Amino acid sequence: MAASIVDRWSLCETPDQLKHGPGDGLCRSCWRDDQACVPAVARYRRLGLCRWCGDWRASHKGRIPTMPILRAHHAGQRITVAAEARYARRPLRAKQRCA
Repeated sequence: MAASIVDRWSLCETPDQLKHGPGDGLCRSCWRDDQACVPAVARYRRLGLCRWCGDWRASHKGRIPTMPILRAHHAGQRITVAAEARYARRPLRAKQRCA
């Protein structure tokens, strides 16, 4: 387990970056998930997103992935339409009418 943590943090540039944010070369969306250091790709560099988050944003009307979906993706789970529905936020309940 310790080796995977070292590999994960080896992509970060400096220790100060761990305190202040993802910086220019890392995905700002993945950073929300326990400061995961995933490099941003050239296609989405202006947005500060990795390929997966950038493709998600392009196919979901400009929204970045929610935290449960992001955590599942980083855990290695495949995100399908069914999984997306499972991890989606619960819809707000309509207010019950007083009788």
